[in-house]
Amino acid sequence: MVNVRSTVQEIVALQIRLYETQGKDERRALEEDITGKILWFCWCGVSSEVDQLLPTVLKHIRRKLDSMPPPSIPDYDPRRGFRAIAEIIQKTPRADRGDDMTHLQRIILDAGADVSRHELWLSARAAEQARWRRVLRGDPIVDNQETGLSTSPEAPSTSTVHQELDTDTRRL
Repeated sequence: MVNVRSTVQEIVALQIRLYETQGKDERRALEEDITGKILWFCWCGVSSEVDQLLPTVLKHIRRKLDSMPPPSIPDYDPRRGFRAIAEIIQKTPRADRGDDMTHLQRIILDAGADVSRHELWLSARAAEQARWRRVLRGDPIVDNQETGLSTSPEAPSTSTVHQELDTDTRRL
């Protein structure tokens, strides 16, 4: 469950930080964090509404169907209409996941997993600065895969909810 008050406060704090930031890469990381939090917040709200309303709607429809007099047409089954609607929905083509859609999905999933692109960027920048300080002092630099030294604003996503959102998307 998403806490509305704390989420809004986090978004406002990120926006304030964004307005105070000058660097292009840092601004981009903050923009991605803000966008991700807003989209994740919306996704959670929509999912919550669907989860709460769908059983209520189905109960209402079942009560209506049960209270209807038997149809005069012998082969008539109102439930067949629901099956037809379900088949139409299942055959509906999914949106093409181009680069823009993939990027937005990554931003949303990172926000849902509490992965901050800005924090990743700050960590990468600090590691790179420490590395250059060692170079200037003449210390040897050993770069192994575990250090994760990168100043790229496209740091790897560590989101753990990718499959969950994919599953929820297909289900809806």
